[in-house]
Amino acid sequence: MRNGCAHPIALTLAAVLSTSASACMAPPVQPPSGQRTDTMKHYLYLAADGRYGYADEQMNVVIPPSFRSAGTFTSTGFAVVEDEQLRYGVIDKSGELVIPFRYRNIYLRVAGNRTLARTERTYTNRLRFWEWRFLPGFSITGGSSDSRLFDTEVKRAHVKITVLETNQTIYSQRVPAASSYGQQFAIRPLGRLHFLQGNRLFKLTDRKVKRLARHIFDEVDGGLLLQQRGNGFRLIDREGKPTSGTRYRQVDSLHTAINGLSLSIPVSSNRYDDACRAMVLADDEGHQYIFPDFSKAFPARIDAAAVHGVAADTVLRTARLISGMPGTDRFMLRWFNRQASWFEHTMVDTAGHWHMDPPLDNTFTVVIPSGDILWPPAGHTVPEEAVETGWRIAAYSNIADKLYEVTIKRDSTERMGVWDAEAGDWRWKPEHHYIRCLNLRQGYWTFKPGKDSLYGLYHLPSDRVVIPPKYHDMSADGTVSYYDEKLGYTRFYVNWQTQQEFREKSN
Repeated sequence: MRNGCAHPIALTLAAVLSTSASACMAPPVQPPSGQRTDTMKHYLYLAADGRYGYADEQMNVVIPPSFRSAGTFTSTGFAVVEDEQLRYGVIDKSGELVIPFRYRNIYLRVAGNRTLARTERTYTNRLRFWEWRFLPGFSITGGSSDSRLFDTEVKRAHVKITVLETNQTIYSQRVPAASSYGQQFAIRPLGRLHFLQGNRLFKLTDRKVKRLARHIFDEVDGGLLLQQRGNGFRLIDREGKPTSGTRYRQVDSLHTAINGLSLSIPVSSNRYDDACRAMVLADDEGHQYIFPDFSKAFPARIDAAAVHGVAADTVLRTARLISGMPGTDRFMLRWFNRQASWFEHTMVDTAGHWHMDPPLDNTFTVVIPSGDILWPPAGHTVPEEAVETGWRIAAYSNIADKLYEVTIKRDSTERMGVWDAEAGDWRWKPEHHYIRCLNLRQGYWTFKPGKDSLYGLYHLPSDRVVIPPKYHDMSADGTVSYYDEKLGYTRFYVNWQTQQEFREKSN
């Protein structure tokens, strides 16, 4: 079997696309052809008095330090800043306010060549009497310091999502202030021109952002989308058009037959349920599909003998995950082997035949949301003799084609390193408590020697420590968190190549 992660199977039962700035993750969506973004870099700069501004690559101040806090500029040229009254606004690269200091929270996301700003403004509404809060400290004799029977100040929040380049509002909702955090700002790019915002599909055009469809459940294999229609579902393309007239309904059991006897397997997409993890959708003809794979139906009949003499019904009844294997005619089952007291991974094809090994022309991994690989076992990639005696591999994840981040453990002590599967050796020996890739292309990583240590910078291609541990955190965009005895915890940019700190040293 070849090593790799061309087709990761996520236990989240949904395709997950990260919006992290880390270059070790998925690359950002590129603007449409002909569109350009501002290439002049502005870096976070800290003045001696604790105020924030921005400087260019030569550390010349281009936006004077006047903000209580400030964020990194997006690729489209906008940044969130905070004034002394703890209000947030947004500036462009000229330093001009494009969103005034008015909001409790502002978050920015880039979709193609557009910038989406989620703003949140809080206010009090006394007319919502059904939300008045009873005050238990009220006393009819007047002994209480608060003479009110009800608190009539109902806290509300107005949440909006606006396209900064066109001032177009694509979402506006008034909600209870206590539940407004993160309200409706799940942005997932879909290629170059489309994105999902919550359960709605949008397309970037030259003039505005166009809404194409609502009630999108999620993306499925092959780039299509699953749309909820009443009590059922259908598949649509990225233009919001149905791909066929087939309708699907979600079922709570997976049905098959063994030796002519029917078998029903309870399933659930809720991670807290005790049932097998799978979302099963059936069409009108009774074919059953395991979300997000609609390319093949689960077999209606299955061979009685599975693997290693274990009966098929035992494998199916103890399964904790069922997922389609992309690009194959097989399904993966993760089931608990009670005799061995561990989890096994077994495959069954659409004809109902069992397999232990994946097809030679397909590589895949089974991963959990953190990115750690559950299958294949770590021993398939990192040989046992590569780990020192007394240590064991606790987790591993794929960073690049042949590079793996590996965590080893002995008792309560953990160490992390980087394994090169192509060379069959450690690229970075597991000597530190924690490591994290910041920029894979340039080869920069951050590391902590011990559990309570500070963070330093390491350059993997040259095998050298660029910056010794001195920061409380390091981000992929070059900003660091640093404790200053006079200012407390601060943030500023650090040039990885020159190690220059973009801050004015206090006297």
